[in-house]
Amino acid sequence: MGFFKNLLQSVMQKRPSSNSQQQETPAERVAIEKKEQPKEEIPFHTQEYLNALQRYDEAQADKEYQDKLSQLYELLTHIQEAYSVINNVGSFSDVVGDNLIESCAKTLMLEAEIKEKREYYENCTFDMSPPCKTLAMVFEKRGEYQRAATICVYAIENGYTNDGTKGGMRGRLAKMIKKGNLPLTDNLKNILNI
Repeated sequence: MGFFKNLLQSVMQKRPSSNSQQQETPAERVAIEKKEQPKEEIPFHTQEYLNALQRYDEAQADKEYQDKLSQLYELLTHIQEAYSVINNVGSFSDVVGDNLIESCAKTLMLEAEIKEKREYYENCTFDMSPPCKTLAMVFEKRGEYQRAATICVYAIENGYTNDGTKGGMRGRLAKMIKKGNLPLTDNLKNILNI
């Protein structure tokens, strides 16, 4: 504490003194500087803001969109939970694995159905990397490398490249090509950026 007190005193001593003004402390100077700066007013009702409010109201009124959005959130949650359970018990080849594949496929189809509306209403889309990654991992665990590679290609072509790994979806695709001894076509080379 003594160091900071000495530092403060040395700064105060270096400050030019004025006979007409009393010396200010650093805290007082900051307060004065804040008061001196004019506050910038941000217009509340800009056209962009009003448009966003209108799109939000439209989205809330669109029952079909809201129902599909709700289904999508439920499926995304289900996929994460189901994969964790299946991975821990190791049952990728039975009906449970088939159900997970079906849930992932439904999620991707549902997202495709509402993608344009979501971009319009909310100016965003879902990142479908998790269901794509899950599908690819299930097919990999089943030894179905061609199907896993197909999912990776789909994901990359649709911009879902971040799967949480260092290599991303392209690294996953390369892994499927290697594990499945799949032919490296010109199209795959282009997708892999090689």
